[in-house]
Amino acid sequence: MTAVDATIAALGVAGLERGGLLAVAIDGVAGAALRPVAGPGPAVAVSAVDAPAVLAGVERELGPRWAMWSSATAVALLGLGVEVARSWDVVAVHRLLFGGWRADPARAWARLGGLDPAAVPTDEPRDLFHQEPEGDPDRPVRPDGHLRPDWVAGGWAASPERMGGWAAVLAEVVARQQRRLDDLARADDEPRPAAARTAIAESTAELLCAELMVEGLPVGRAEMETAIAGFVGPRPADEQAAVAARGARDEAVLRHVPEGVRFDLRSPSQVKTMLRMVG
Repeated sequence: MTAVDATIAALGVAGLERGGLLAVAIDGVAGAALRPVAGPGPAVAVSAVDAPAVLAGVERELGPRWAMWSSATAVALLGLGVEVARSWDVVAVHRLLFGGWRADPARAWARLGGLDPAAVPTDEPRDLFHQEPEGDPDRPVRPDGHLRPDWVAGGWAASPERMGGWAAVLAEVVARQQRRLDDLARADDEPRPAAARTAIAESTAELLCAELMVEGLPVGRAEMETAIAGFVGPRPADEQAAVAARGARDEAVLRHVPEGVRFDLRSPSQVKTMLRMVG
């Protein structure tokens, strides 16, 4: 059985249905962890070596909606050569639900869990004034309910077990966001039935932005040159032709200035002087 087949089978056991929401935590060195948002789990670990083939295979065979913390995950997937068609972007949905711009994992977890976002802990050295609550450092959630700042800062990728825990946290955040959106859709005072569709649209926009950042905007050069030629004429065949065409364009402007006076039309200051002269 290949790594792709084994992962797909394990995801089925964990509760993933075709097209379902799949939380992904990915690190270029540590690999990836996959956790169905709806389902008993557990998370499925993928090695860094197998990640490109396995993640592409999951996309091809199961077509999930990839749940990710932010578009940075989409960029990481694209870096592995994995193009996904659908996503759920926690940052985008958080901004839709709560407004504002700050939307890191710790803040999203706090808002959805009824915790004070102003009390989100930071990863500061432990001293007399900064004491971390007791608890298991290998668990992502502190006894006070907040996410551990060292996990948020990247400690989640320290081991496959931690990556699995981080994927589980992501899955829980997405499930809570879905419930919030359902509540908005059914609100008695001002129902917003398009809330879930808007969340998906915002997530798709983030995914497209990630693709543009990695791959750029595809342009048909021939079509582009045809469009430009409609305004400025065809591309010169060589440098001599370019100089002649530029001279002809310049002459159409310079004939309006007094004879014997010349200006460099590529100099903004000289163009301003010329305009003042001709009125």
